[in-house]
Amino acid sequence: MDFGSLLGASMAQDFTIIGVGLGGAILLFGMGWMFCSRVRARQVADLEEENDRRVAKLVEKADRDRREALLEEKNAWYESKSQYESELDRKRKELDKRETSLHETEANLTNRSEVLQQRDRGLQRRDRDTKKQSERLTRKNEELDKILGEQRSTLERVSGMNADHAREMLLEKIRNDLQRVATEIGREKVEQAKEQADREAKRIIASAIERCSTDQTVQSSISVVPLPDDDIKGRIVGKEGRNIISFEAATGVKVIVNDTPEAVVLSSFDPVKRDIARLAMEALVKEGRINPGRVEEVVAQSEKKIAAMIEKEGKRTVKDVGIEDMHPELVKLVGKLKYRTSFGQGMIGHCKEVAFLAGAMAAELRLNQKLARRCALLHDIGKAIDHEQEGTHVGIGVDIAKKYGEGEEVINSILYHHEEAEPLSPISFIVAAADAISSSRPGARRDDAEGYIQRVRDLEDLARSFNGVRDAYAINAGREVRVMANAGRVSDDDAKNLSFDIAQKVREDLTFPGEIQVTVIRQTVATGWAGRPNKRRRGRNRNRRGDNRNEKSRSRNDVDRKNVSSGNNKGAVADVQAPVREKGHNAVSRRKMGKAGRVQRSPQANKGRSGKA
Repeated sequence: MDFGSLLGASMAQDFTIIGVGLGGAILLFGMGWMFCSRVRARQVADLEEENDRRVAKLVEKADRDRREALLEEKNAWYESKSQYESELDRKRKELDKRETSLHETEANLTNRSEVLQQRDRGLQRRDRDTKKQSERLTRKNEELDKILGEQRSTLERVSGMNADHAREMLLEKIRNDLQRVATEIGREKVEQAKEQADREAKRIIASAIERCSTDQTVQSSISVVPLPDDDIKGRIVGKEGRNIISFEAATGVKVIVNDTPEAVVLSSFDPVKRDIARLAMEALVKEGRINPGRVEEVVAQSEKKIAAMIEKEGKRTVKDVGIEDMHPELVKLVGKLKYRTSFGQGMIGHCKEVAFLAGAMAAELRLNQKLARRCALLHDIGKAIDHEQEGTHVGIGVDIAKKYGEGEEVINSILYHHEEAEPLSPISFIVAAADAISSSRPGARRDDAEGYIQRVRDLEDLARSFNGVRDAYAINAGREVRVMANAGRVSDDDAKNLSFDIAQKVREDLTFPGEIQVTVIRQTVATGWAGRPNKRRRGRNRNRRGDNRNEKSRSRNDVDRKNVSSGNNKGAVADVQAPVREKGHNAVSRRKMGKAGRVQRSPQANKGRSGKA
């Protein structure tokens, strides 16, 4: 084999290899392109599916959002509908309440109209009865005049004395009786004049005492500082009175040196200043070194001591009552009540007593015990400085409570215990009741026997001064007055008005601590007597007594023989007719007799007391 054939063979082989390789490459390319086409198609399908899923999700979300929005709109609609329905129900209930109230008002008006009609009919019946009684009395008077004329003629004929002579004898007897009565009245008037003069003298003396305040000064406006001897009075006065002038200027207290031996009198209406002056004077007397400079130093030290004592007393009082977290300045004001009195009663002891009483009552009622004690302790806090500021102790106490952050309950208790505001809680009632209990306790407030007797006497005299009052009695230590009314002059309605008028008069004319109860008592009693036909003499005498008693009862009570019921005595009076004179003797009418010969009771008489046969 030659080189050319070898070369041709190798080239043919190479071309074959190349062709095979090219064909393989083409095949591979085709396969790759097909694979890539499939992959791309699969990716496109996946993308389309993903897009479809996203679109489905978006559609589902939009649908869900639409449903949620629709649901929220429905809920809002239902809520507004329920609110509207509730408001409609409320208005309907209000209308029903108003309609019910109107019906009740209409019923009340109807009942009142019926009551007024019944009263009108009763008044008409009484008017008719009164007219009948008037006609009957007129006839009886005519009969009595006729009988009296006949008796007068009979007496003139029997006695042999004419009417003029009898008149002269009667006038002489009346003149003697009048002279005796005038003498008795004159003696009574003299006694009354003496008593009136005595009362007027006591009143004038009391007014003078009140103006000059000597008795008050002795009891509550002075302090006496004992001295070892009278020689020290000169040092107290000092040269040209400089020491005593500086002492009075520093303390604001009047110093009286010459009135009492071996003692110095300190006079002031301010108990705090008076106590400061007392401590300072005792310290100066004990030290013996008295000059204007030393006076000012001792007075300043005494002021500090009294301030510390007031604060200590306030803290102790607050601790005893069981109150916490009170403002320090308010505690000092509580301690300052030690130097304040009212009607002779120490205010700090009064406030503590009221606090304990209020706490006990609050505990029984299951209320806030500490709050009740706090309100009770501070109810008179204004009295600590009412002599330093203008206004009532109630207004000052309210300002103090507001200033130091006290609650509405405390402020309302301060106002309500003098009825200057409506109560906001039961604690206000409790504080007012405890204050009244502490003030009305026997011995709480000083009052001498003479003043007490005079106050009770004035109360009884004031009640007796009203028309229709028979007598009046003060009971319960002057806290209540019982008034006995004349039943013939005072009706049941008048009794109520009378109690109100007496209470109003007592409130205006008399000065007293606490409250006074006025009770008007009205009682009507009628008794009838009836005789028996078989005992004429006994019946005649008894009937005469019955006539007299019935006439007295009729004239005293000025009412007909029928049931009378008073507000305080619920008994009834029997409707028993008095016996009348028939044919020369007293007898009981047969129509008034029962089977057994007893007087029949009226239906009203069976309800209460009745006259006895």
